[in-house]
Amino acid sequence: MDFGLISSAFETLRITPPSKLILLEAQTLSSAHVPPFPPDMPALLIGVDSRALALQVEKVLMAVYPKGYEVNLVESQLSKVERLGELQSSTINFQPATCLYIPSLGVGTSFESFAEIVAHLRAPDGCPWDREQTHASLRQSVIEEAYEVAAAINSGDSEYLREELGDLLLQVVFHAQLAGEEGRFDFNGCARAIVEKLVRRHPHIFGSENAADSAAVLTRWEEIKRAEKGVAQASVLDGVSEGLPGLMRAEKIQKRAAKVGFDWSELPPVAAKVREELAEVEAA
Repeated sequence: MDFGLISSAFETLRITPPSKLILLEAQTLSSAHVPPFPPDMPALLIGVDSRALALQVEKVLMAVYPKGYEVNLVESQLSKVERLGELQSSTINFQPATCLYIPSLGVGTSFESFAEIVAHLRAPDGCPWDREQTHASLRQSVIEEAYEVAAAINSGDSEYLREELGDLLLQVVFHAQLAGEEGRFDFNGCARAIVEKLVRRHPHIFGSENAADSAAVLTRWEEIKRAEKGVAQASVLDGVSEGLPGLMRAEKIQKRAAKVGFDWSELPPVAAKVREELAEVEAA
């Protein structure tokens, strides 16, 4: 990293380098889909050496930053304010020393600041209601928020989905905060566990195995899952969560049963089976 170039960039910008700053080679974003840094921290991207790279960086940034967001392109002793979505028309002469400075999007725009707010709500000087909550008291909220996410997906409304995913994420972070206060685990532990699980259960991606199709992926997933549990499956219905709502649990049981042939290809036998079971209920 060329610290002389960094110092020169801030001199050209005529601002004091912030106490917290993300420093990255612009090439780091050439194959990214979203910025690899929290948007509530300012960032300086070094080595924006071509218009093509600048446009790729712009595309990545716009996955998080709004169109028209002001950034600064720094070339030699020249600094120019640009807007995301308009770099195509920039008159900057891109070269190895060209830098792109992205100001902070503001407080509360990253996961870290979100987690800090939840911790603050639970602090001794925090919110009385939040301080009273337990895993048990929030159990129903997790279910309700998951259903809200499902409703948002059905609606096709992106803004609605964004909001509901945030509400569901709050439940995850809140439970992790509670566990952290009790010294059991924290959010990082949750993230580490799911990352390790994803790697273990995708040997066709992170290992040397092959998977012909999604059916093969699911079969291998279940095999690895049983091996992790260390218990032989006594029943095809083992592992169906008792915490699922009734209809959802019934659907999952039905899918499990269908895998071993307990299924029908036509409707008349199903209707006959329903009548048979109804007669048994009436007799009982």
